[in-house]
Amino acid sequence: MDDMMKVAEVAAVLKVSPGTVVKIFAKMPGVKNLGTEGSLNKRRRRLLRIPRPLVERYVGHPITVSAPKPKPRKTSKDGLWIVEASHNLAKAVNEIRLLNII
Repeated sequence: MDDMMKVAEVAAVLKVSPGTVVKIFAKMPGVKNLGTEGSLNKRRRRLLRIPRPLVERYVGHPITVSAPKPKPRKTSKDGLWIVEASHNLAKAVNEIRLLNII
């Protein structure tokens, strides 16, 4: 499955939104839908895997996909958010002191 691409990867290559990628490639032959089918009270979830040759044919030239940047996590296990929050609080207090409000 290394020649299959995720919707976000294709969106980055084409420089469009993931929704646009789904609209373009959802019904093309060769695209795998790993999501769920919708029903009367449930929303359909699309999880597409798009073959790289199909994207290259759509674009018209060979493509390269860089590794996605990892998103910074802000959880209670990660102490970075505490440092950032305390820094922002100290900055706000200093601004208030400069204005002679307190």
